Amino acid sequence: MNLLLHTSNSGGDSLCHEKQFLISLLLQDTTVTIANYYTGDTLDWGLFKGISGTPKKAFYAFKAFGKLLDTPQRVACTGSDEEDGLVMGAGLAADRKTAQILLTNFESKSSRFRIELHNLPWKDLPEVEIFTVDANKNLDSISKKRLTAANAVIEVDCPAPSVLLVRLTP
Repeated sequence: MNLLLHTSNSGGDSLCHEKQFLISLLLQDTTVTIANYYTGDTLDWGLFKGISGTPKKAFYAFKAFGKLLDTPQRVACTGSDEEDGLVMGAGLAADRKTAQILLTNFESKSSRFRIELHNLPWKDLPEVEIFTVDANKNLDSISKKRLTAANAVIEVDCPAPSVLLVRLTP
């Protein structure tokens, strides 16, 4: 099955109108094999700003999704609430040297989330780097630290609308 995602938002450089990104993450567990994102007009929608070609927030959200594809071995994760606008996915790299979690909060009233890690593929606890896309950041690194034995849980702020990419490395 193929699917074409067409933007129909109210324009502007806002992440909150880019539900297509959330849909792309949800499509990972379906029979859809190809999905395209496009805008067929000249309004202020899409991934880039007009003539300048400057990336908009939606571009960085899709870039985060692309980085998740660097870890193609799907990893089970629970806690998504599609009706509340909270969706996540996770993956492990083929060489097992990187794991990533992608969390997108489209409209959930919750903004603080707890990520519990189980069955990590490494002997030592990983280093965790968190990147965010929100009104002020364009997939910027906001935190980098090594987990400790007493802290095998990652607590993150992800207020709507925003996207977090959590990268774990040994």
